[in-house]
Amino acid sequence: MTVLGDDFQEGGDGPFDVLPMVGTVIALLAFVVMMALAYVGNGTAGGTVDSGGDGDGSAGEGAAALSPPEDGAAALADEIAWGIAYEIRMGISPSLSLAPTVDLSRIDTSLVIHITSFVGESHELLNLALTCKSFGSKQPDSALNWSLVEEVARQTVCSRANDDEMSCLPRYVSGTTTWLSILHRHENLLQFDVLLGKYVRHPRVEDKATVVNYYGTCHSDVSTAVSSSYIMRTGSHYVEFHITGSPCMGIVRPMPGLNALAYSYEEFDFFDDMLYHDFLVEIAEDWENDNVHACSYSSSSGVMSWRNWNWDEYDLLREEMGHDLMPMGRLGERWEGMEGCETGDTVGMLLNFDEGTLTVYKNKRRLGVMKEGLSGPYCWYVDVSPSDRITIKKANLNAPNNIDTRGIKAEKPRKKGGKKKKKGKKKKK
Repeated sequence: MTVLGDDFQEGGDGPFDVLPMVGTVIALLAFVVMMALAYVGNGTAGGTVDSGGDGDGSAGEGAAALSPPEDGAAALADEIAWGIAYEIRMGISPSLSLAPTVDLSRIDTSLVIHITSFVGESHELLNLALTCKSFGSKQPDSALNWSLVEEVARQTVCSRANDDEMSCLPRYVSGTTTWLSILHRHENLLQFDVLLGKYVRHPRVEDKATVVNYYGTCHSDVSTAVSSSYIMRTGSHYVEFHITGSPCMGIVRPMPGLNALAYSYEEFDFFDDMLYHDFLVEIAEDWENDNVHACSYSSSSGVMSWRNWNWDEYDLLREEMGHDLMPMGRLGERWEGMEGCETGDTVGMLLNFDEGTLTVYKNKRRLGVMKEGLSGPYCWYVDVSPSDRITIKKANLNAPNNIDTRGIKAEKPRKKGGKKKKKGKKKKK
């Protein structure tokens, strides 16, 4: 099915082959659609909605609770969807008796799209598209240029993706690149698509968000993975790294000219003196200010390292004369708030281009600003040593448990049954 995009695999020759995967999603949406029919048709959508009344098709005393709002289809859809979610959480199974055949064209398309948007994820939308043509195919009498599921996917991408993310996504092409496949790509933007060095691998072919160090035996057996397709230039970007061992993670300039095969038989590190010439030729015009080209956080100790590879003509002349040159930067620099991490911890990083800062978090707790003066394009990258494993994912910094704890000292919990201090008596000197 071209309409679904090449990134998805169908379960069989027809929609009924994937019904075991659909499960709750389809049952929930079917109930929502039937409820919408009942509302639009004033409770006469070919059957009755049992809402605690007399059983004769009227709602009885429960009619007030089922009355649609007066502020339009969007509010109605919200009431239906959230009402069903509440019933599911409370363990209530609302009974619904309808005729076997339902005409979906009776429901306003915008209402169905709004309800379907609660599904949200690409694979769930794919399951929905495979249930019937009303969802997965373009309807002849529809004003849309694509299917209902495609429209939901388009709206989801446009509402979630920022400018930098949109620039990383493929463009819609009718019959080739669908909005559903674009949504799936947006959900998996953070991938380690460039592996540099002989020791770094994906644990599974399909899991490109995770890398491990294979075959390394000593601490110097380091290799690197870069999320090169996710280039950040403006705004704020927050990601989290779930770590095993003591990997390093940070930001680096995009260098599409690096040949990964050239480093597949050796160690690789952006701080390796022997490789600076390779990085130097990759310097591009959009590397604004040329201040920091690579910056990393060591999860073992918490120290920061950074480099600038931009040598001027005078430096190159000195090198030709036999002088050893070191790029600007520091290794193992301490910074205010630094802490190390252990296996199982989650390291968060916030790259803020408006302020030019890179801030580090440990298990949702803000440690501090690790580096300032940042501008221009960057990509996320990681270094893995033997036994290291790391997974990158996009996260929401504004979640309730992401609390800024600067300057706040945690109080020690009082032990139950502990002795209380007696008042009124002072110790003798």
